[in-house]
Amino acid sequence: MRKKMLYLFLSFFSCTYSYSQQHFSFTVIDSANTNSTLTIGESYFQQEFGMKVNSNSVDCKNNRYYFEGTLEHPTAVRIYFSGAKSYMKFNQFFFIEPGSQEIVIKNGDSGLYVAKRPATKIESEFQSFLHFVNSENIDSILEPGILVSYIKKNPSSFIGLFKLIDQSFMNDFSYEFNAVQSLFDSSITNTKEYKYFENRYLKQLNLPSIEVTNDKKKKIRIDLSNSGKYTLLVIWFNDCLPCIREMKQLVQLNKDPEFSSRIKIVHVSTDSLKFINENKATLKKHGVTWENYWDVQGQQLKKHIILDRYPSSLLIDDRANVIAKNIEVDKILNYIMSK
Repeated sequence: MRKKMLYLFLSFFSCTYSYSQQHFSFTVIDSANTNSTLTIGESYFQQEFGMKVNSNSVDCKNNRYYFEGTLEHPTAVRIYFSGAKSYMKFNQFFFIEPGSQEIVIKNGDSGLYVAKRPATKIESEFQSFLHFVNSENIDSILEPGILVSYIKKNPSSFIGLFKLIDQSFMNDFSYEFNAVQSLFDSSITNTKEYKYFENRYLKQLNLPSIEVTNDKKKKIRIDLSNSGKYTLLVIWFNDCLPCIREMKQLVQLNKDPEFSSRIKIVHVSTDSLKFINENKATLKKHGVTWENYWDVQGQQLKKHIILDRYPSSLLIDDRANVIAKNIEVDKILNYIMSK
């Protein structure tokens, strides 16, 4: 008996969190009579973690869309209508948890809206989070100190973890967010999501060279570290309007000797090689004078980085260390000079 009690005592103080799949259901009551097809997916930028759904897209039956499957723990999802042009603006964000939850959608003057949100613990925490950060929208960019402060007060928050991944993906805050490693408790640090964040954003990436294709359709390897300058590697494609806007900005910035003496720009297009001439025409039209290469669908780049936003960029120092990701181009020079 004493041995059993000692075992339980030690287990209590040495346990680590492990998650098992638990059943969930998510019902959308269709008071708007959309009679369409609704899709659900984890909102982690094409990364799949703990959620498994019997069917990601379901048709409306008896004015209801019904999703079910399993979850390891609370997770972030988005729901949207696939293939229905009249409802394309409807893209709603939720946190869901094991168990049953339901929402109600209705039609208003501005289109579809969520008339009733889930009555769940994680939804309550989500609303508290929005109140804490003084925002109505999960997509708002937060000052790093505010997010770190929230995590410090809520070390087991899956919402804090999601926002940390979300914000690190959209902007380079890796330096400011190194502090969170000591703030989260083990219920978070043992999750697949946290391991993903740690591997992608907290571990330094060294990228001395990459394999690309030149305009002669020949594969070559380009050096990213021996120019005596910082290298700004920009990933783009021809029909990407934000890419073109950034390209124009860089052309203007590169006219400043202070900028061009410190920073070497390299563009890499992820377009098919059949669009080489179109890419070259676009570059010429906007006054680009630096090197451009091709990496079809980003196959080589994806070995090193997550590539599902455009434009994407890496700022690389002369030792091939990636020191910033997706930094706003008009802030690059100040960023370098502050190092």
